[in-house]
Amino acid sequence: MRSLLHGGPPGPAGPLFPLGAALPPAAAPTPEIAAGVLRPGMARAAGRTADTAVSWMTPPEYVQDVLLPALGEGARAAGRPRPRMVTVLHAALARRGRSPLILAQRAAAAHLRAPHYVAMLRLAGLDIDVSDPVSGARELVEEGVFLYGGLEELAARIRHCFASGIDEVVLNTSGVTQVQGFGKAVADLRDILAELSPNRATPGQFRRRRAAMARAALGARTPATTTVSERAISAQGSRIGL
Repeated sequence: MRSLLHGGPPGPAGPLFPLGAALPPAAAPTPEIAAGVLRPGMARAAGRTADTAVSWMTPPEYVQDVLLPALGEGARAAGRPRPRMVTVLHAALARRGRSPLILAQRAAAAHLRAPHYVAMLRLAGLDIDVSDPVSGARELVEEGVFLYGGLEELAARIRHCFASGIDEVVLNTSGVTQVQGFGKAVADLRDILAELSPNRATPGQFRRRRAAMARAALGARTPATTTVSERAISAQGSRIGL
């Protein structure tokens, strides 16, 4: 894959997935190679080969204590720098008429029925059983894996992720999308990013940016998500965007 992305041929054909292909040159930066990680073995493999490791619904303490050491171990074994650590977290602001349990169920029901996700969450110390996704959703909320609360609380939890060694946080408001619609989900992202920004924009700026964000998100036809990093927050000033 790395050879293909740099304009070369694919590597030697393997016994399981032989590949004869090439990618045309593109006037764009070379994409990073990202690998999904849930448990230590996956993290070690990502450390040996990937530019970025991406986890989903992983508590920050678990990332710090389990995934990051394994990621570093794999990188050291391959004599390369440790990949960046990115984690995807479900999030929703506490607003009138919302139930965090329902939002968590709608956002994470499929993952709470998947044995490999449940195994990771149990390894992280959560009391979750694959046969009971409703109780699993409640556990996600109570343990802070599904971020729900006021602006200051959510901003503090996101900053805690950075303090735990996570380089980038992807906020996923798909629970809000499914229950209340895309506009409400984008509004949550706007308000959370504004709370994280060191400089506050004016209400008029927020309205214009919110409209631009909604148009871009609807055009992309994807669940409402946004990415924040500690470096981006310190540099973005009053810039808000998806």
